[in-house]
Amino acid sequence: MVTLYFVFFLFLIYLLLILVFTAGWLKISWSRGSVVQWSGGLVVPRTKITLIIPFRNEEFSIIPCLEDIIQQDYPHHLMEVYLADDQSDDNSATLVSGFISAHPGFNLNYLKVESDPGKANKKLAIEQAIARSSGELIIMTDADTRFSKDRIRLIAGNYENTRAKMILAPVEFSPGKSLFSRMQSLEFIGLMGVTAGSCGAGYPIMCNGANLAFEKSAFVQVNGFSDNRGFSSGDDLFLLLKFRKKFGRKSVLFAKSKDAMVSTAPQKTFRDFLRQRLRWVSKSKGYKDTWILFVAIITYMANLSLAGLLVYGIFNVHVLWIALILLCLKMIIEFPLILMSCRFHGKTSLLLFYPWVQVVNIFYVSLVGLLGNFVPYSWKGRKLRS
Repeated sequence: MVTLYFVFFLFLIYLLLILVFTAGWLKISWSRGSVVQWSGGLVVPRTKITLIIPFRNEEFSIIPCLEDIIQQDYPHHLMEVYLADDQSDDNSATLVSGFISAHPGFNLNYLKVESDPGKANKKLAIEQAIARSSGELIIMTDADTRFSKDRIRLIAGNYENTRAKMILAPVEFSPGKSLFSRMQSLEFIGLMGVTAGSCGAGYPIMCNGANLAFEKSAFVQVNGFSDNRGFSSGDDLFLLLKFRKKFGRKSVLFAKSKDAMVSTAPQKTFRDFLRQRLRWVSKSKGYKDTWILFVAIITYMANLSLAGLLVYGIFNVHVLWIALILLCLKMIIEFPLILMSCRFHGKTSLLLFYPWVQVVNIFYVSLVGLLGNFVPYSWKGRKLRS
């Protein structure tokens, strides 16, 4: 009985957090993500932009990404691009060099990162690119993303309108035909809903380095990644937490604009999916922020408790009914945020998979949350430890 009361208490706090994030999503107005049209001649853009793309072994995706960059509706003389190569051992470097040579009128720069070949060096790649940059606003993206021609203009306009120290922007998985890819897409839409909702509530807890912008001077003020280089991931989240602590929670905004969005491909196999999520969870040992620790613990314990009740319910019908009631309550409370996020992404058809994603998510979060803190994993040809 005491155990059940504890589970009920956990769920109450968890569901209250979801309601806070839902209210935060509603608080973010579309106007905060929209900007004056540069091409209309109403405003002369003035922000120098440095776009940084850290990459490793992206020979099949980096050229389409670069093609999206040179098509941007933003003055090219106010843009520079640094392609930071984290010791690729495929054909990426050759392709990038060829693309740069074919576009001499665009400020594209290739940077070979010199570092330990046995470690993940994304943070080092970013720092070396920032050290060479001349832009006032740094915009991060991944080499496997695609985006509209309006992306940089919208992010830059958002910055000029708000002078936010950091701007979080939306990311989505590109459409897939398989059940697995669609379930990943829906789950990721939920994560973006929490990203936006927590930011709108004034306590951002998530972001994605595939679409992130921040002031270069602010990056220098927080000493970059100086105290978390030992973690293979977390270049985005650790930086967010340092910005929030240094400049206040209102210094971080979410760009609620579809045109500012980037898309990337979901993982093709469950093995790759598991490796990706282990890499994401591995940084949790470096959390020092009280708020994110609180949210992470409550979320994990709520899912773990529900998973335990569902398994125990196989042998006890009364426990099974309790577990099913809690599962239904969880689905009901989370649905408005998922629905609004799906509408924003234009993917309401994915809601057909909502019940299945909920059930799978309970067990995978419980498993990955545990294994991600000590199980080694491979990523892009490197074997890494959590």
